[in-house]
Amino acid sequence: MKDAIWFLLITALGIPIGGWISAYVNAQISRATSRETALLSAAQKRRDTEIAQLRDAQSSLLEAATAVQSYVWYVDKEVRLRATIDDEDWHASREFIERAVIGAQQLRALARTLPTTELSDAYIAVERLIMDVVRGSDEDDAPDAWHNDVSGPQPDTISRAVNATADAIKQLYDTYPAEIGEKPSTPQITPRARTEN
Repeated sequence: MKDAIWFLLITALGIPIGGWISAYVNAQISRATSRETALLSAAQKRRDTEIAQLRDAQSSLLEAATAVQSYVWYVDKEVRLRATIDDEDWHASREFIERAVIGAQQLRALARTLPTTELSDAYIAVERLIMDVVRGSDEDDAPDAWHNDVSGPQPDTISRAVNATADAIKQLYDTYPAEIGEKPSTPQITPRARTEN
């Protein structure tokens, strides 16, 4: 009878204590899992934002490249190589000049927001190229900035910037956080080696 009382007493105390311990352990596991899930979600959102930023930069770069290429292709060479042009030539080429200059200005502003110095330098180089092409010169033997760039060391200035942006986006995708418990990482974006013009 004495053993039965102890058994009832231990059972009466053991079940609630065991239930409490089990609930406590489950709550700790659930809390840790929720925290890790929230951290993973935050890391993924941050990475998505970084990718979106570079995609927008890439889009602006391609728009500026298209604008300067249109200027080179559709404005007479005699007009585009000169710094001073008459009103008739200005009105004929104004749309191309404006698009190229606005694209260059956007690249200069955008370059300050890029994640690495290499990307920023690549965008500034494209901006300088565009402005050199649009600026022209009144000298008789003025060089053609566009021709010098695209016929010089390859890849040319625009291709280097496009490649560097694509490499940075690829690296962000390659390091995309995908597992709970994985430490969020900020990749060291290393664009392709630059060749100087």
